[in-house]
Amino acid sequence: MKKSGKKLLTMLMATALVTMSLAVPAVADISPNSVTATLNPGECVTTTKTVTIPEFPPMADVVFAFDLTGSMSGIIDEAKLRAQDIMDALALLPGVDINYGVMSYMDYPHSYDDYCGYSAPYGDPVFGDYAYSLDQAVTASQPAVVAAINGLAIGSGGDGPQDYTRIMYESYADPAVSWRAGAKKILVNFGDNVPHDCNLNEGVTSGTWTTGGDPGRNEVQGDGDDLDLQTVLAAMAANGVILLECHTMDWPAEAMGGPAGFMVFDFWAYWTGLTGGNVYLTTAGNLVDQVVAAITAGLTVPAVDGLHLEVVTAGYGDWLDSVVPPKHDGVAPGDSVQFEEKICVPAGTAPGVYNFTVRALD
Repeated sequence: MKKSGKKLLTMLMATALVTMSLAVPAVADISPNSVTATLNPGECVTTTKTVTIPEFPPMADVVFAFDLTGSMSGIIDEAKLRAQDIMDALALLPGVDINYGVMSYMDYPHSYDDYCGYSAPYGDPVFGDYAYSLDQAVTASQPAVVAAINGLAIGSGGDGPQDYTRIMYESYADPAVSWRAGAKKILVNFGDNVPHDCNLNEGVTSGTWTTGGDPGRNEVQGDGDDLDLQTVLAAMAANGVILLECHTMDWPAEAMGGPAGFMVFDFWAYWTGLTGGNVYLTTAGNLVDQVVAAITAGLTVPAVDGLHLEVVTAGYGDWLDSVVPPKHDGVAPGDSVQFEEKICVPAGTAPGVYNFTVRALD
C-alpha cells in the first residue's frame, strides 16, 4: 500500500515454523510465506497466515539396561539376543520411528555397614564392577546399538540385590541418555534380583524388607545423595519413562529375605506398574511379542500445543502488534490453522528497507 505526501519505508516479513517438541525442527507449510508492504511510521498491515503442521510418524525411544553381575552369566547371552529380537520386531512396524540406547551396571564397588540395618559388599572393585554406564545414547543407528550390546561383559557383584534404583534414576536424570522430545520413553531392564532399598515392602505389604540403601551417584551412604526406590519410581512416571522388567525367573520373596506368601514378580509388577509398565519372564517364548506390544501400546503422533507467532529477529519484537487468536492447541499433523497477524511500523522509524522473521513456534 502506498500513500502520497508521506515518507515511505519498505518492510519484508518472512515466516517459518519450528516445532520445538520434535527432536529436529520440522518446517511447516505457511501461506503466504512472506509479506512485503510499503508503510509509513504508525501504519499497519494485517495478513491472514495459514500454518499447516507437517506429517511425521509416531516416535518411541527404547533404552535397554543390562545387569552384568555374575549371577547373570547363564542368561546374559539370551538377554542380548532378546534385545536384538525386540529391535528386529519393531523394525517391521510400518510408519513408526524408533531409536535405541544401551545402559549397563553391576553394583556399587564398595562394602556398606549397617546401611538401613543391612551390611554387605555390594560389588567387587577387583573385577571392575561399576554402578552405571551409558554405553550408547539414544540413536537411530541400530548397528551402533547392537555393537554396544555385544560389547558388554559380565563382571562380579557381591551380594544378591543390585543397584536397579540407580539405573531407574539415571533414566531421567542423565541428560546424555538423549531421549527425543515427543517420543514415548521406554526403559527395558534385563535383571534377576531386587533393588537395594531400605524397605522393599513399601506399597506392597506391611513390615520391613531391607536390602540396604542405594548411596546414589557419589556412592557414599547416608549423606543426602542416597536414592529411595519409591521416590525414583514416582520421578520416572513424572518424566514419562516407562519401566519394562525382563526378569530371569520368579521365586518366593522369602528365599531372599522378603515376606512369606509373596513372589518376586509380585514386587516387580508393583514397581513397574507405578510407571505404567510390567514385568516379563526373559525366557518366555512370547517375551518379544509382550514387550513389543507394551512399547507400541498407545503410541500416537503427538499434537502441537501452544502454536503461536513470534518475532525471532532481535529488535523487531514491537513491530508485531497483535495476533488473533494468540495461540492454537492440539494441532495434529496435517492440520491447518489460521492467524490474523497485524504488523505496525513504530513511530519515528526512519525510511528504509526492514527485513525480519516471524516464526510459528509451539
